[in-house]
Amino acid sequence: MTIEELLAHAGWVRGLARELVSDAHLAEDVVQQTWLAAMERPPVVRGAEVTWLKRVVRNIAARVHRSRSVRERCEPQGAMREALPEEDATVEWLELQQKLIRHVLQLDEPYRSTVLHRFFLDLTPTEIAARKGIPAGTVRTHLHRALEQLRASLDRESGGRRAEWRGALFPLFEGLP
Repeated sequence: MTIEELLAHAGWVRGLARELVSDAHLAEDVVQQTWLAAMERPPVVRGAEVTWLKRVVRNIAARVHRSRSVRERCEPQGAMREALPEEDATVEWLELQQKLIRHVLQLDEPYRSTVLHRFFLDLTPTEIAARKGIPAGTVRTHLHRALEQLRASLDRESGGRRAEWRGALFPLFEGLP
Protein backbone atom coordinates (compact mmCIF):
# COMPACT_ATOMS: atom_id res chain seq x y z
CA MET A 1 0.00 0.00 0.00
CA THR A 2 1.22 3.46 -0.80
CA ILE A 3 1.14 6.36 1.61
CA GLU A 4 -1.63 7.93 -0.44
CA GLU A 5 -3.79 4.78 -0.17
CA LEU A 6 -3.24 4.70 3.61
CA LEU A 7 -4.12 8.37 3.99
CA ALA A 8 -7.35 7.79 2.06
CA HIS A 9 -8.43 5.48 4.92
CA ALA A 10 -7.00 7.58 7.79
CA GLY A 11 -10.30 9.10 8.93
CA TRP A 12 -12.31 5.92 9.41
CA VAL A 13 -9.24 3.97 10.77
CA ARG A 14 -8.80 6.63 13.46
CA GLY A 15 -12.54 6.62 14.19
CA LEU A 16 -12.64 2.81 14.50
CA ALA A 17 -9.60 2.84 16.79
CA ARG A 18 -11.28 5.44 19.06
CA GLU A 19 -14.45 3.33 19.21
CA LEU A 20 -12.50 0.23 20.17
CA VAL A 21 -10.10 1.86 22.64
CA SER A 22 -11.56 4.38 25.06
CA ASP A 23 -8.32 6.30 25.61
CA ALA A 24 -7.44 8.80 22.84
CA HIS A 25 -3.71 8.26 23.28
CA LEU A 26 -4.08 4.49 23.06
CA ALA A 27 -6.29 4.90 19.99
CA GLU A 28 -3.51 6.92 18.36
CA ASP A 29 -1.07 4.10 19.21
CA VAL A 30 -3.45 1.62 17.54
CA VAL A 31 -3.56 3.81 14.41
CA GLN A 32 0.24 4.05 14.30
CA GLN A 33 0.64 0.30 14.74
CA THR A 34 -1.93 -0.23 11.97
CA TRP A 35 0.07 1.97 9.59
CA LEU A 36 3.22 0.13 10.52
CA ALA A 37 1.57 -3.24 9.86
CA ALA A 38 0.27 -1.97 6.49
CA MET A 39 3.74 -0.86 5.47
CA GLU A 40 5.52 -3.99 6.68
CA ARG A 41 2.92 -6.65 5.76
CA PRO A 42 0.40 -5.17 3.31
CA PRO A 43 -2.71 -7.13 2.30
CA VAL A 44 -2.02 -9.79 -0.31
CA VAL A 45 -5.31 -9.38 -2.22
CA ARG A 46 -5.72 -6.10 -4.10
CA GLY A 47 -9.09 -4.45 -3.42
CA ALA A 48 -9.42 -5.99 0.07
CA GLU A 49 -7.61 -3.15 1.81
CA VAL A 50 -10.67 -1.91 3.76
CA THR A 51 -11.52 -5.36 5.13
CA TRP A 52 -7.88 -6.03 5.90
CA LEU A 53 -7.38 -2.67 7.67
CA LYS A 54 -10.53 -3.21 9.79
CA ARG A 55 -9.23 -6.62 10.88
CA VAL A 56 -5.79 -5.18 11.68
CA VAL A 57 -7.27 -2.30 13.71
CA ARG A 58 -9.50 -4.71 15.66
CA ASN A 59 -6.63 -7.13 16.34
CA ILE A 60 -4.28 -4.39 17.48
CA ALA A 61 -6.99 -2.79 19.64
CA ALA A 62 -7.71 -6.18 21.24
CA ARG A 63 -4.00 -6.73 21.94
CA VAL A 64 -3.67 -3.23 23.43
CA HIS A 65 -6.75 -3.82 25.59
CA ARG A 66 -5.44 -7.21 26.81
CA SER A 67 -2.01 -5.88 27.67
CA ARG A 68 -3.54 -2.86 29.45
CA SER A 69 -5.86 -5.13 31.45
CA VAL A 70 -2.99 -7.40 32.46
CA ARG A 71 -0.82 -4.42 33.38
CA GLU A 72 -3.60 -2.80 35.44
CA ARG A 73 -4.18 -6.08 37.25
CA CYS A 74 -0.52 -6.91 37.87
CA GLU A 75 1.21 -3.59 38.49
CA PRO A 76 -0.54 -2.72 41.76
CA GLN A 77 0.13 -6.19 43.14
CA GLY A 78 3.77 -6.01 42.12
CA ALA A 79 4.17 -2.56 43.59
CA MET A 80 2.55 -3.63 46.85
CA ARG A 81 4.79 -6.70 47.11
CA GLU A 82 7.84 -4.52 46.64
CA ALA A 83 6.84 -1.71 48.97
CA LEU A 84 5.42 -3.57 51.92
CA PRO A 85 8.42 -5.72 52.90
CA GLU A 86 10.71 -2.71 52.62
CA GLU A 87 8.34 -0.59 54.71
CA ASP A 88 7.94 -3.40 57.25
CA ALA A 89 11.71 -3.83 57.45
CA THR A 90 12.22 -0.09 57.92
CA VAL A 91 9.63 0.10 60.69
CA GLU A 92 11.13 -2.97 62.38
CA TRP A 93 14.64 -1.49 62.15
CA LEU A 94 13.46 1.84 63.62
CA GLU A 95 11.72 0.04 66.48
CA LEU A 96 14.93 -1.85 67.23
CA GLN A 97 16.86 1.42 67.16
CA GLN A 98 14.40 2.95 69.65
CA LYS A 99 14.77 -0.10 71.87
CA LEU A 100 18.55 0.13 71.71
CA ILE A 101 18.57 3.84 72.53
CA ARG A 102 16.24 3.24 75.47
CA HIS A 103 18.57 0.54 76.82
CA VAL A 104 21.69 2.67 76.25
CA LEU A 105 20.13 5.60 78.10
CA GLN A 106 19.37 3.30 81.04
CA LEU A 107 23.06 2.40 81.46
CA ASP A 108 24.89 3.92 84.43
CA GLU A 109 27.88 6.20 83.93
CA PRO A 110 30.58 5.85 82.72
CA TYR A 111 29.11 3.16 80.48
CA ARG A 112 26.34 5.26 78.94
CA SER A 113 28.65 8.07 77.77
CA THR A 114 31.25 5.57 76.52
CA VAL A 115 28.69 3.79 74.31
CA LEU A 116 27.25 7.10 73.09
CA HIS A 117 30.69 8.42 72.19
CA ARG A 118 31.78 5.19 70.50
CA PHE A 119 28.70 4.17 68.53
CA PHE A 120 26.62 7.31 68.16
CA LEU A 121 29.42 9.88 67.73
CA ASP A 122 31.72 7.30 66.07
CA LEU A 123 34.76 8.17 68.21
CA THR A 124 37.59 5.69 68.68
CA PRO A 125 38.52 4.51 72.18
CA THR A 126 41.65 6.70 71.97
CA GLU A 127 39.56 9.77 71.12
CA ILE A 128 37.14 9.00 73.96
CA ALA A 129 40.06 8.57 76.35
CA ALA A 130 41.47 11.96 75.35
CA ARG A 131 38.08 13.63 75.90
CA LYS A 132 37.57 12.01 79.30
CA GLY A 133 41.18 12.24 80.45
CA ILE A 134 41.45 8.51 81.17
CA PRO A 135 43.57 5.72 79.66
CA ALA A 136 42.34 4.10 76.40
CA GLY A 137 42.44 0.70 78.11
CA THR A 138 39.90 1.95 80.64
CA VAL A 139 37.64 3.13 77.80
CA ARG A 140 37.86 -0.33 76.19
CA THR A 141 36.96 -1.93 79.55
CA HIS A 142 33.99 0.43 79.98
CA LEU A 143 32.89 -0.35 76.44
CA HIS A 144 33.15 -4.11 76.94
CA ARG A 145 31.19 -4.00 80.22
CA ALA A 146 28.56 -1.66 78.72
CA LEU A 147 27.99 -4.01 75.80
CA GLU A 148 27.69 -6.97 78.15
CA GLN A 149 25.07 -5.06 80.16
CA LEU A 150 23.20 -4.11 76.98
CA ARG A 151 23.24 -7.70 75.78
CA ALA A 152 21.91 -8.97 79.11
CA SER A 153 19.23 -6.26 79.22
CA LEU A 154 18.07 -6.94 75.65
CA ASP A 155 18.09 -10.70 76.30
CA ARG A 156 15.90 -10.19 79.36
CA GLU A 157 13.43 -8.01 77.47
CA SER A 158 13.20 -10.47 74.57
CA GLY A 159 12.86 -13.52 76.82
CA GLY A 160 16.25 -14.82 75.71
CA ARG A 161 15.39 -14.64 72.00
CA ARG A 162 18.60 -12.95 70.92
CA ALA A 163 17.78 -13.39 67.23
CA GLU A 164 15.03 -10.76 67.67
CA TRP A 165 17.52 -8.01 68.28
CA ARG A 166 21.04 -9.21 67.45
CA GLY A 167 20.90 -8.97 63.63
CA ALA A 168 19.91 -5.33 63.56
CA LEU A 169 22.33 -4.39 66.32
CA PHE A 170 25.20 -6.67 65.27
CA PRO A 171 27.79 -3.91 64.79
CA LEU A 172 27.61 -3.06 68.49
CA PHE A 173 28.05 -6.66 69.56
CA GLU A 174 30.77 -7.81 67.17
CA GLY A 175 33.36 -9.87 68.95
CA LEU A 176 31.21 -10.56 71.99
CA PRO A 177 30.46 -14.23 72.73
